Amino acid sequence: MTRTQRVKHLASINDDLLPESTDPDREIHYLDIASVGRGSAVAEPEVLPFSSAPSRARRLVRSGDTIISTVRTYLRAVLPIRGPDAALVVSTGFAVLRPGPRLDPGFFSWVVQSDRFVEDVVARSVGVSYPAINPSEISDIRVPVPLLAKQRAIADYLDAETARIDALIAKKQRMIELLDERTISRFAQLILGEGLPGGRSRSRFYSSVPNGWQETALRHLGCEVQTGPFGSQLHAEDYIEEGWPVVNPMNIKKTGIEAVATMTITDEKRAELARHILVPGDIVFGRRGEMGRAGLVENRHTGWICGTGSLRLRLLGAALLPGFLKLILGTAPARAYFELASVGSTMDNLNSEIVLAFPCLVPPGEVQARVVRAVDAMAASDASLRRRLVLQIELLGERRQALITAAVTGQLEVPGVAA
Repeated sequence: MTRTQRVKHLASINDDLLPESTDPDREIHYLDIASVGRGSAVAEPEVLPFSSAPSRARRLVRSGDTIISTVRTYLRAVLPIRGPDAALVVSTGFAVLRPGPRLDPGFFSWVVQSDRFVEDVVARSVGVSYPAINPSEISDIRVPVPLLAKQRAIADYLDAETARIDALIAKKQRMIELLDERTISRFAQLILGEGLPGGRSRSRFYSSVPNGWQETALRHLGCEVQTGPFGSQLHAEDYIEEGWPVVNPMNIKKTGIEAVATMTITDEKRAELARHILVPGDIVFGRRGEMGRAGLVENRHTGWICGTGSLRLRLLGAALLPGFLKLILGTAPARAYFELASVGSTMDNLNSEIVLAFPCLVPPGEVQARVVRAVDAMAASDASLRRRLVLQIELLGERRQALITAAVTGQLEVPGVAA
């Protein structure tokens, strides 16, 4: 049986901190807890000068470290650090684990990602709505310590096997993307392609415009744009479970707007952010990262909150149907417009003026309604296949976690590794 030892005898925790005396103009790449998932980053680091960084942007990391969230530990946010530049800084909400000479960094990162380790962290956490763990508690967790040669062999095995599983997951995710692209392509054909009655006129933005249609900036169509709350108004520690969902870009899926159970807020916080409350017919538009990500607010979303990384579009006039605007914002011409017009040198970032200047295509109302119905019908026909693909992805993810846990705890006989 593989012997175990406490983390504190094998690794150090939180060795390096960015001092308050740091040059205000120093550029850092900041990674917060919301940007980290189970073993991978779900968003790119935010690039900003030290003077603009949150006060929690202080922990320095280096290649070989593994970071794990010490707050809202139910999120199971763990990330191995591999070859970052010297500018990478993570939130003080992470514990930075740095393996000593008796641990292979790759093996140790898999141990920290294993179900057994993460569940131990969650079990030792205190607090109901905002569970947290002291780094000293993490240092007291026992981990397996096989010989270094065996550690490296297990790490190599998991690198290869998880890469194979990840490739399968990526293929199934691509199949889902192709379903989404087919829906958008069908929409583009209906409004921009061939087969529409009547003649067509030239356009400065679209390939051409059917006669009787308009091409008009959103600001002239009775569209109100509201930027989501500033970071100073909504912090990571404001999130609870079972509250009012907050809609950030990650919540805007191809299938609609979906809540994340752990990213919700209290009634009191929602009252503070009343101007950002969503109503049916609103469109939530991601203003960072991938351009063209738009979600239509339905009855089930009533009362949810527009998040920091999003914009809320509200049509006050009758010229456009919300469902039609949501679709046109996802077309290739729209994405190209927002990518070219966005501001920010390292991450696309939209503001209200850019969105209001968007040249929107406006067909007659009956045409808009017919197009929306046609696209909705196609999406409904694809729903069953999508559900099967999503289930397969979930099962592969469970298989991946089980493999990691079994390999690092010695329950699985790794090929080429002596028992």
